[in-house]
Amino acid sequence: SWLPGICWLAYVESRSPQPVIWSRLILTFLAGGLSVFGVQAFRYFYDPAQPENPLAQLVFFCVIVGAVEESCKMLAVLVAAWPRRDFCGAWDGVGSARAAALGFAT
Repeated sequence: SWLPGICWLAYVESRSPQPVIWSRLILTFLAGGLSVFGVQAFRYFYDPAQPENPLAQLVFFCVIVGAVEESCKMLAVLVAAWPRRDFCGAWDGVGSARAAALGFAT
């Protein structure tokens, strides 16, 4: 199941205007995939009842669920890519965020 995600990563990075550092991107991709366990841990310790009101559901899914998932992906980038010496520009952050998001989706 990881093969389609890695193929998407290779396709997206082949369009990058800067040289790609594959070791950092693969590491961030794997960290993004493992960040799913952070979301699972959050759901285990904090499992609120899903609201019945449509407006409350919108707030629940956009604010709580979205914030938790995005925070876990950001943590994957901060742990796997940011401390590396080859992480030096804004485009490195964009590429690493894409890799973490693809890993999470995969």
